[in-house]
Amino acid sequence: AGEGAARAAAAPAPLQRLVDGWQPPPPPAPVVAFGEATRPEGPSEFEFQWVTTAARHVGTVVHEELERAASVGFAPLAAPRDPAWRRRLTELGVGPAQLADAVARVRRALEATAADARGAWLFDASHAVAASELALSTLRGGRVSAARIDRTFVDRDGVRWIVDFKTSLHEGTDLEAFLDQERLRYSTQLERYAALLAAREPQRPIRLGLYFPLHCGWREWARGELPPAAVDAGR
Repeated sequence: AGEGAARAAAAPAPLQRLVDGWQPPPPPAPVVAFGEATRPEGPSEFEFQWVTTAARHVGTVVHEELERAASVGFAPLAAPRDPAWRRRLTELGVGPAQLADAVARVRRALEATAADARGAWLFDASHAVAASELALSTLRGGRVSAARIDRTFVDRDGVRWIVDFKTSLHEGTDLEAFLDQERLRYSTQLERYAALLAAREPQRPIRLGLYFPLHCGWREWARGELPPAAVDAGR
């Protein structure tokens, strides 16, 4: 039986002859390369200076330094660390042409925060249950909702604060209007953070804040409080 199977396996496959005049089918049509998509006129939201790649990396370094300040103390913020910042920005991908400006912006943000009473309050060692870059997650409707809170603590009045640092740079006029717009822009984000912490501390009052190191700017509100622009729009 084994020899018969071996002979069958070794038998040549039958040949098939093509009819006279047979031609191979034509090749598929070549892939057509489409031109570059038309760009909308005028700058989009993500083309503004404060969200360019270099500016985002500046924000990363500032956040890292503020996290460091929370652990080693607030005073070192005023001590420039240009070589370390230059190395870190280079690692993140900031090019040589933008490096000096990026380092200067990091220095400006940290020195301003160190000299600002609001900045000192944010890192006051007397706050309870304080944390920087606090990672949280929860399961809602079968989906994981995650967040990383820049700074949170409980003040002496028992209020839970949730603060987000924004390294946005506003070089135009009317800084107050810019800060109001940023509050409107990021309200949903901070309210989501508040919901995550409220699930852990359901009885504790929560206030939200945006801090702008480059301007020592500040906006705060109670959880669930609508921004003024949203209230006006609903009337």
